[in-house]
Amino acid sequence: MEAVPLDGIGIALGVALMISWAFAKWRPHPILFLVDSIWFLCLAGYLIYDVWNGRSKLWMILVGLLLWMVITGFKHFTRFKGTVLSQHR
Repeated sequence: MEAVPLDGIGIALGVALMISWAFAKWRPHPILFLVDSIWFLCLAGYLIYDVWNGRSKLWMILVGLLLWMVITGFKHFTRFKGTVLSQHR
């Protein structure tokens, strides 16, 4: 069995998700909904690319869920834009 090669895009998406999570815990802000939407959009695009290159078409179910999450996150961003969620000390 051959080892799976290092996936730079997957690592970048994972690091971006960890940074977004840390900012959300440290200082919540509506822009994080937009960051999450962009993250989910990148992941959906990456999965579409993989399906195009021979991965199972069943991954498109996850792509549909991810695109729904993109829309929902963008709606939350527009809803809470201008609202300060963190408390200033």
